[in-house]
Amino acid sequence: MKERNLLILPIIYSKHWTLLKVRLNKKIWKFYDSLPNPQHKQICEQVISLSIIICYLFS
Repeated sequence: MKERNLLILPIIYSKHWTLLKVRLNKKIWKFYDSLPNPQHKQICEQVISLSIIICYLFS
């Protein structure tokens, strides 16, 4: 089985879409938001925390 190193996570919050791109092999997390807002970033941080927990549980 081939190892996957890229996660692309669309996030919707209050009818606004953002995108989280994760390079697992390089441990790089990038957040894309066409309408930057501190609340959007906070939601992204929560998704990152949850994603780390899920990755840990399934690794």
